[in-house]
Amino acid sequence: SVILASFICNVVAAEVLPEEGSRMDNTLFVLDVIFTAMFTAELCVNLFIHWFYPFWTDGWNILDLLVVLVSILSLAVSQLPAFNNLRLVRVFRVVRLFRWGTF
Repeated sequence: SVILASFICNVVAAEVLPEEGSRMDNTLFVLDVIFTAMFTAELCVNLFIHWFYPFWTDGWNILDLLVVLVSILSLAVSQLPAFNNLRLVRVFRVVRLFRWGTF
């Protein structure tokens, strides 16, 4: 699953702490951008399909929105050290597995 792959990449990045500019750092960054783009596209489709009331009354959708917004923000300001901790919030993507009831 894409969510599990994203989770594994985030865990590897947090545990290994690759040297900035290294091949592993660049690979993890590219994967992070790809996963963020995929989750953003899925969120946009979900928002469009369920539009206003059904989308905003579902707690899972709000969690998805917050995780995607934090992901985009952390990519946009990745050069600022204070925002590096925001990357840890992206691990909550794995919580979405419980939404679907499958691993």
